Amino acid sequence: MALTFVRLKLALLAASFKRSAQQAIGFALGIVFLIPVSIGAAVWLSGTEAAHAPGLLAALGTALIIGWGLMAPFAFGTDETLDPARLRTAPLRPRTLVIGLLAASAIGLAPVVTFLLLAGAGIAVARAGGPFGWAIGLVALVAQLTLCLLLSRAMVTWLADKLRSRRGRDLVMVGVTAIGPLAAVLAQIWVRTEADVDLRETVAGVGEAVSLLPTAWAARAAEAAAAGQALAALGWLAGVAALLLLCLAWWARTLEHAVASGGTASVSQGGLHLEPRALAQLLPEGPIGAACARELRSWSREPQRRIGMLLVSLAAVVAIGAGILTAAGFSPAAPLAELPPEVALVTVGITLVVGLQALNLLGADRGGIWLPLMAGRLRTELIGKHLAITLLAVVPATVAAVGFALATGGWVYVPLSAAAGLVGLAPVLAVGAVSSILAPYPLPDSPTGLSGGSQGQGCATMIGQMIAMLASGIVLAPAAALVAAAVFLEGPWVLPALIFVPIYAVAIWWGGVVAGSAMGSSQRERVITTLSTRP
Repeated sequence: MALTFVRLKLALLAASFKRSAQQAIGFALGIVFLIPVSIGAAVWLSGTEAAHAPGLLAALGTALIIGWGLMAPFAFGTDETLDPARLRTAPLRPRTLVIGLLAASAIGLAPVVTFLLLAGAGIAVARAGGPFGWAIGLVALVAQLTLCLLLSRAMVTWLADKLRSRRGRDLVMVGVTAIGPLAAVLAQIWVRTEADVDLRETVAGVGEAVSLLPTAWAARAAEAAAAGQALAALGWLAGVAALLLLCLAWWARTLEHAVASGGTASVSQGGLHLEPRALAQLLPEGPIGAACARELRSWSREPQRRIGMLLVSLAAVVAIGAGILTAAGFSPAAPLAELPPEVALVTVGITLVVGLQALNLLGADRGGIWLPLMAGRLRTELIGKHLAITLLAVVPATVAAVGFALATGGWVYVPLSAAAGLVGLAPVLAVGAVSSILAPYPLPDSPTGLSGGSQGQGCATMIGQMIAMLASGIVLAPAAALVAAAVFLEGPWVLPALIFVPIYAVAIWWGGVVAGSAMGSSQRERVITTLSTRP
């Protein structure tokens, strides 16, 4: 039965690669980059001195177990063989399900990378222990990897119902968006404090501090075996075996409950209100305001879109937080004060990142776009969507600019950055109005909103999006060049920029709206059919 689950996992992976070229390319890139890097890290770990090797293995094992446990909810929904709700109709006992799902979970890049890292650190410990040390080290390595897999699967099964709810998906997305900035902050802390610190020695010290935790018992068994302490090694392995049995019992119980309950989740029926009433009162009345309201509601409800907004909002929060800390004299943020005031202009990038979502304006509407198309209201719909994206793009960018202004004192660049963002956004919206008709694609109905599942984007779609981004850059180039000349050269360039750039931006935007609405009216059947197709 375990082999059946393994074959099912491989079949689902192959099918997902056929559906999504982007996922296939991502997996291939993972093999090309992750595996060599992991092998290099394993070789580096295997060269650790004998005095530091046990602590290094203990720290690595603890970090991997914590990582597998914490990252499991973030990967929920991306691996269909690990969702018990999909197997509830199969006549399988919980014991059979546990064995099969555990075997299937060992297929993938993450288990291979984990195995390589543990093997590298284990070699550094076991090479001084002779045959007995190598044997116990191998058993400890397998036990540690199994513990990682068991904990991950148990966490997914335990949280499955919660992760299917809207609040669960939102919590997952918040965690996903925090991973990148947190890693960047930790990297900066390490770079600033590294000096002459030996990385192996530092990690080994951490390992010694956590060596009594259950997550380090396998490492203690390998250490005892390398030192010739057979009874101690077997005792630590017995503790690891007991820990594995506890995790296995917990997983089997939660799995049985998940299968019996049908894997259903309680989803709030009240929905998430679109916008604060104050914002609703600011929207224009009539069809344009209604279209803008629908677009904002889509951004508040679609998991795929919320991820993007969380990312840019987090960037804005980080910027303003750094500015406040700098203004208060907090030393780690002090380097920001040395930046020129013009640094606030980099927040234009936030506006452009959000603006790129306009390249597929109609994707979230899916088949529902038939109504404005058949009613001849596509131009109004495009204007309303553009207004919503402008609000979503300019607000976080302005907040980030305020953060930089707090640090550098360049308050004059806050309105300039907002204006530059609007100018840069106009060509992107114009190209997006056209590309949304020429190459539309529906957003996938993802259970979590994460990017590991089927994306509904083939090679042709990715090429179309790249062409649209290139076209946006070409259309933006004249205005960007004139703005750059006015900012850095000043003098005679300021007045032409103030006159020409706004006119150019408005004209380009309006031309894109008119062209997009005209093409949509003439190709409505194709657009409706494409967006109605389930990815």
